[in-house]
Amino acid sequence: MRFQKKLSRRVLSLAAALVTGISSVGIGSFSGSVLLASAEENTSTHEHSYDTGNTNGFGNCPKCNATVYQPATETTDKYDIDDDGTKEAVYEISNAGQLYWFAGLVNGTLDGVEQNKLANAILTANITVNENLLDSLQYDEENNVSNGSDFITWTPIADWMGNRTTQYSGTFDGNNKTVSGLYFNGDSTCIGLFGSSESDGNIKNVGVVDSYFKGNDSVGGVCGNNSGTITNCYNAGNLTAIESSAAIGGICGQNSDTIANCYNTGTVTATGSRASVGGVCGSCIASISNCYNTGTVTASSGADISGICGYNIGPITNCYYLADTEDENGGKTAEQFKSGEVAYLLNFHQTIGEDEIPTLNEQAKAVVRLTLTYDETFGDDADTKELYYNAADKVMLEKSTDKAYTYRYFDGKTELTEDIYLMTGDAVLTVKKEAVKITVPADVDKLELTYKKAMTEVDLNSYVENAADLGDLTFKVDDASQLPEGLELSADGTLSGTPAKAADSVKTTVIVTAKNGETAKIELTFQIAKADPTVEVTVDGDSHTEGDLVSELKL
Repeated sequence: MRFQKKLSRRVLSLAAALVTGISSVGIGSFSGSVLLASAEENTSTHEHSYDTGNTNGFGNCPKCNATVYQPATETTDKYDIDDDGTKEAVYEISNAGQLYWFAGLVNGTLDGVEQNKLANAILTANITVNENLLDSLQYDEENNVSNGSDFITWTPIADWMGNRTTQYSGTFDGNNKTVSGLYFNGDSTCIGLFGSSESDGNIKNVGVVDSYFKGNDSVGGVCGNNSGTITNCYNAGNLTAIESSAAIGGICGQNSDTIANCYNTGTVTATGSRASVGGVCGSCIASISNCYNTGTVTASSGADISGICGYNIGPITNCYYLADTEDENGGKTAEQFKSGEVAYLLNFHQTIGEDEIPTLNEQAKAVVRLTLTYDETFGDDADTKELYYNAADKVMLEKSTDKAYTYRYFDGKTELTEDIYLMTGDAVLTVKKEAVKITVPADVDKLELTYKKAMTEVDLNSYVENAADLGDLTFKVDDASQLPEGLELSADGTLSGTPAKAADSVKTTVIVTAKNGETAKIELTFQIAKADPTVEVTVDGDSHTEGDLVSELKL
């Protein structure tokens, strides 16, 4: 689908834009074959040349001082850039000048070089045009950039400058590299790394960072107007569209084909009241899938605005955006982004604990999910939790915070015996809550009491070996048992009283109950002497202990 929107006004020629942008930076000389910045400049009287002592691929012709760029290196037998099993002609781009040269090749603005909208390219290095661009921008009272002349100006690949309506039909592979420091500030349309792409255009594996694009309409970090395929790309630059009904998005302004596996962290701003503004795409009549946005999206009242796509009549699947609360439209909280949940849902990478958001960088770790099912043993607290880790992480399995209970973990029917679980991939574990049993000694020392003498209180809690873990305990005498007459047992385990009868041996069973429902029996044995064994009496000159049997007095 060809883009058919008229320019609101004619823009400066590519040559003027380039010369204005480059004049403020120091540029070394080149040496080599013919390269021109613009076909509109009348330089037919000589062949341009350049020296190798260049800066970042930019230079000036030593004969006429015209701006020239180092040419990208064409290869024919290195890259299967379309993944069709065949090696294609591909231009290698390793510096900013070569990127500008490639834009000129596609746009048809290189003097003496035939336009090639089908040209393929691959980045072999990260490209920086203007260092620390966003931090270097200065703004006036109306928030317009006031020092734009300090920067090299960018003209998009497949631009719509002047009377050109170029659409890119080749394959551009960013090779997981970045392009940073691109600067465009004007009233043109179709603004981005690419201006416009045709149905067979393919833009992939590139990040646009630290860049500034301000244009009329169809503004996107990667492509202004996309009729082809954009995959595995991201934008971390600042974008603004000023036309009243502009379309602007972090990845693409207008989309009529495919955007997949992309994300935006940059700012997206539209000033028009009828604009279409989205974190990923402004206006879309086709598919957007597996994308996310955490960048700030701002628009005037009346505009169509969304975290993903402002105006959309095509399918949006598995896309997420940063929100204060989770919602059914794809809103996810900052914690859900940080935890690895969004990375898992998108099958992106994220080193959890280091990366705040998902990334396409495969040097970050893959994310796996641990599903914990807390079964019916948890009662009203039965639940399912999903946690996210990196593959090969060792997970310390959660223990009950209430020591009266313990958690048991099962992988299928197999109970785990270790506290640490190795995440080799997605895992589903069942968690069972089990009450801790009461531990009491098998044998309890005999309680020796004296008839009609108040006993020293005994705390039966001291007989429970794990009482500190179990919390409050409840004690009572077993229904089939009884205490010696005169004694009593409180519910909190205090045994007290004065024996009313002497007895050689009384056995009593006490039931102790923990708050977790577990019970245990404490078997007590009482021996109650008839009198105080420390009191001595004398009968016929012999000493005896009070309470001795009369038969023992030998009268």
